[in-house]
Amino acid sequence: MKHIKKMIALVMMAALLLSMGGRTAYADGENTYNFVVKQDQDQGYEYLLYQMLKGDIAVVDGKQVFSNVEWGNGVKEETKTAMYDMAGLADANRTASKFAEWLGKQNSTVFHQMISQVGVHNGSSLQNATTLTFGSYSIKGETVKGFGADNLQGGYYLVRNTEVPTGKTFSDYIVFVLNEDTQVSPKSASAPTPEKKVTDKNDSWPTQEGAANATGDSADYDIGDSVPYTLSVQLPPNYADYVAYKLVFKDEMSKGLTYNKDARIYYGANDTTGTAITLTETAGSSHYLADGKTYTYEISDLKTQVASSYGLTGGSLIRITYTATLNKYAVIGSAGNPNVFKIEYSNDPTGTSTGETEEDETTVFTFKLVFNKVDDKNKPLSGADFVLYKYMAESNSNDKWIDVTTLGTNDNRPTKTKSGADGKTDCVFTFSGLDDGLYKLHESATPAGYNSISDFEFTVSGAHDVTSATPQLKGLTGGNAEISFTMTSDVAAGQLSADVKNESGATLPTTGAEGTMLLVFGGTLIALIGIVILVTRRRMRAV
Repeated sequence: MKHIKKMIALVMMAALLLSMGGRTAYADGENTYNFVVKQDQDQGYEYLLYQMLKGDIAVVDGKQVFSNVEWGNGVKEETKTAMYDMAGLADANRTASKFAEWLGKQNSTVFHQMISQVGVHNGSSLQNATTLTFGSYSIKGETVKGFGADNLQGGYYLVRNTEVPTGKTFSDYIVFVLNEDTQVSPKSASAPTPEKKVTDKNDSWPTQEGAANATGDSADYDIGDSVPYTLSVQLPPNYADYVAYKLVFKDEMSKGLTYNKDARIYYGANDTTGTAITLTETAGSSHYLADGKTYTYEISDLKTQVASSYGLTGGSLIRITYTATLNKYAVIGSAGNPNVFKIEYSNDPTGTSTGETEEDETTVFTFKLVFNKVDDKNKPLSGADFVLYKYMAESNSNDKWIDVTTLGTNDNRPTKTKSGADGKTDCVFTFSGLDDGLYKLHESATPAGYNSISDFEFTVSGAHDVTSATPQLKGLTGGNAEISFTMTSDVAAGQLSADVKNESGATLPTTGAEGTMLLVFGGTLIALIGIVILVTRRRMRAV
């Protein structure tokens, strides 16, 4: 906008000087100049240069004059007619000079309307546009790097930014009078940055500092849990300069996540209640989440579709909140259950062009706990069974210890499986789809001939990236130091495992065994000795 206002002022000055008389002194050389759009990098950028009006650049009584004005090279007849009509020029005044004089008296808003009406934004109204090439150019003895052209005729020019890299926005039109070697720096705001966050919450200690409502790029949850997400985008600083502003939220969920259809959108700081919205669901995904689904929410024009009472300005934050259930297809371990988010947005203040941002990713992890039942010689032992409880601090039940296989709903629950080892059929117990928290293991069945173990508690903790472009599971620990119980970690598999030992009971003699014979013999011998003593005492009394 600043470029346009400045350059239109120059055109107005030139137009007002068209009728001035006096001796004319032309500029040095052949009235040709070098021009460059200063740019440090060329990857993904492209600029086109249009000559709108041309003429002689001169100095009259110490003032610059733009005389002998003509339409620039390649301006179409329909473009001229459209511009004359907009200026309200009568047939006799339909000349380039009269149009320049009219244009010089207008403000930047009129100029933008003119650009839109004649279709300059898509190049349909001009011919022979010069593609500015990337390189180094000499400007007033200085070497300038950027997109430029040499030996341009003096006149009234317009630069249009036609291509930008991903994550960048188009600069506004650059309008200028070329009367000397010139360099300009395009003014464009950085693209909006999409941000996706997931809230991590510990069921066992929901009010613990750092555990409640902690938001970041990763979290861990039980299968069946409802996972809270927030999508947000900050409007560009030059939002007010846009004629219209399109905004499309694009969110891709992996197969292990099920959208709960509870999305709400919040428009800026003044919107505290949000509005319920419907996300459009598309099967499949354009990303690596091939078995997932894509959800979109499109605002074709934020400026007309959103009430002005929200007071949206450059820097305002637009956000969407929703939840998704970690379902039975959730991946256990470090691969996790990713969710990627990006924004399609208007990137040309004066046109209809859009761009896409880079993606932002969050990942939800879930784990499995494995208990190996062994005997006092650390050999696999059959005949046992276990119930695993988790302490749920916010449970409505009086007993906060809840069987993990009853968490969640329907078939979206943590699971318990039994398997064997060394010929045993039920000595390995695996509880899958769990997150961090406080747990208690209860032996619900004890192998015959072995002593039952007492219930014991232990904690599970997962460490994962809070801030990362690709969140990773960093560590997994479990155990209880007070009872010297430690679990072995396999981070890649998302697994904690431990042996649970049963001690054999005291050995008792069995029927018909040698021990029994000894007891019988011993008892008989004692009885005989008693009889002998009794008979002996009676005989002594009789004497």
